Amino acid sequence: MYIVVFLAAIGGLFYFQLGWLIRILARIPLLVKWVKHISDLENVNTVLLLRILSLSVGRYLVFISQFILMIHLMEVDVTLWQSFWLTSVAFLIMALVPTIALAEIGIRGKISLELFGLFSVNTIGIITASVGIWAINLVVPALIGSLLILRIKIFKNK
Repeated sequence: MYIVVFLAAIGGLFYFQLGWLIRILARIPLLVKWVKHISDLENVNTVLLLRILSLSVGRYLVFISQFILMIHLMEVDVTLWQSFWLTSVAFLIMALVPTIALAEIGIRGKISLELFGLFSVNTIGIITASVGIWAINLVVPALIGSLLILRIKIFKNK
């Protein structure tokens, strides 16, 4: 827990005081070419950074809430607290593992099954919750977007 708090403090320091990161990167020969790109971000004001951070936290909480609701809808036997932390760990692992959209469903299901399987034997519920969240957040918006683009193309042709 101390490591997480320490890393969060360092991350917050670099997020709001990018000059420190620029000075560190400028000393590393392989990363010098990236310093000019990062230094442009140093001029972003704190109010905008706070807005971006609050939107990111809000988005994270929405995704966590969706997954927790789906887990409990599928009657997976975990407490609210356990499902919050297991979902957080699952999202962290999914963020670290590089995937493409179609392979993500299998990886998401396997990660969720491994984590939630430590506390519940309802494997069908765990996999259904993972696939359901994948469908809600990726498939449905993709289908809606495709239909909107198709509609625009049809109206352009007329």
